[in-house]
Amino acid sequence: MTENLNPLSQFEITDLLALDTPLIGNIHLSITNIGFYLITGLIFILILNLLSTNYNRLVSNNWSISQETLFATIHSIVVNQINPRKGQTYFPFMYGLFIFILINNLIGLVQWCHFIISSVDVFKFSSLSINKIVRLYSNCNNNNSINFLNPFYITGFVDASSSVRSWKEGCFTLFKEKNGGKYRTEIKKLPPYFVTGFIDGEGSFVVKIIERSKMRTSYEIQLCLKIAIHVKDHVLLESIREYFGGIGSIHRNKDSFQYEVSSLQDIINTIIPHFDKYPLITQKFADYHLWKEVANLMQKKEHLTPEGLSKILNIKASINKGLSDKLKESFSNINPVLRPEVKNREIKDPNWMSGFVEAEGCFNIAVLNYGNSTKVQLRLIISQHVRDEALIKSFVNYFGVGLITKSRNTTVFYVSSLKDNNNIIIPFFVKYPLYGVKLLDFINWKQAAELIKNKEHLTDSGLKKLKLIKEELVARKIN
Repeated sequence: MTENLNPLSQFEITDLLALDTPLIGNIHLSITNIGFYLITGLIFILILNLLSTNYNRLVSNNWSISQETLFATIHSIVVNQINPRKGQTYFPFMYGLFIFILINNLIGLVQWCHFIISSVDVFKFSSLSINKIVRLYSNCNNNNSINFLNPFYITGFVDASSSVRSWKEGCFTLFKEKNGGKYRTEIKKLPPYFVTGFIDGEGSFVVKIIERSKMRTSYEIQLCLKIAIHVKDHVLLESIREYFGGIGSIHRNKDSFQYEVSSLQDIINTIIPHFDKYPLITQKFADYHLWKEVANLMQKKEHLTPEGLSKILNIKASINKGLSDKLKESFSNINPVLRPEVKNREIKDPNWMSGFVEAEGCFNIAVLNYGNSTKVQLRLIISQHVRDEALIKSFVNYFGVGLITKSRNTTVFYVSSLKDNNNIIIPFFVKYPLYGVKLLDFINWKQAAELIKNKEHLTDSGLKKLKLIKEELVARKIN
């Protein structure tokens, strides 16, 4: 007689050992299969830790090395997703949760063993990424507000007693549901001119000339498009990388993330066609034009000849900071090419302005005390090197509002009129949204503008709200 085994039986909870006690209230005591396997999982974890204990030996055993590798991997994930300081706070919990889920999942893969994770509601968290779990704990706080660590991975629960509200401003749609208080986001694709505007502010076109004795010319030429931004905005960098089709790489450098595209094929096939179609308009256009010439020389293999190397050296001498002192010593006959003249460059698409503000703009809230009175001022500030003075001055005509000021080598465009901010600036960035962490600054700034417009800042409670909004905005910049 054959026994029919049901594959779904490994998901059922059954008693392995039961004890009924009719004399003391019909209490049913039992050890179920899920209890047995949970205990088994804990024993496995204990055994692995005992095996990996090194007992002060200088040379680690294989178990110890594997444990250290797993520890370092999880630590890197958690710290990178939060920050080096706060990441340490959540690491013990994340490490324990990860190991526990891992062991019990492995047990569940054994034929006819009970699949524990399917039976415990708490492990619904396992469907979330580490990124989202971290934000679940880091975004919750005790003052019924959200600390937006990253706008693209907001997942948190707060005490939400207010009615349903939704903001559709920027790269994501942020929802707050009544009674649940759950925040979720939906990422949108970046507009092409937003990418150009952002790179006009934060990008750089790099030509590397590296000494290599094995090369025919004794030098290797490398091209690179580089974008470096603060670690808190790394998801925007991921979005830019996705916009370019996933090419290039992103790596962390202390408190910043860098996106680099260095493959000549990717530069020729993706990067150059983008900037030819959606051109830069700052002085960075000149760097791009010369950088593109180097790419064309490399595509023709001219960089492998002494003549081609000489051409590239002359071009590099006019890009960014020019040649290094070492290259100047090695090549005394350099004749820098003329930089292309960049003037009368027009803003062809409003999304370029959004991208440029994401890179170089600032939404400022100033609360000024004058004796017994308080003055509140909201300012949009966009600053750039004086070499782009003509472009910055054109912003006054572009928006139809604003003023220009200079500070050392910087030209600054700013709008401080409440009327202009409410009628021009806020509607502009609602229609042509920001896509990074600065969107959250704009939301705070807009909330402050609404308070002032309704004259709530003239009351003690309204002024307190305004100061809390400012503190949130400032804290985001510090963190």
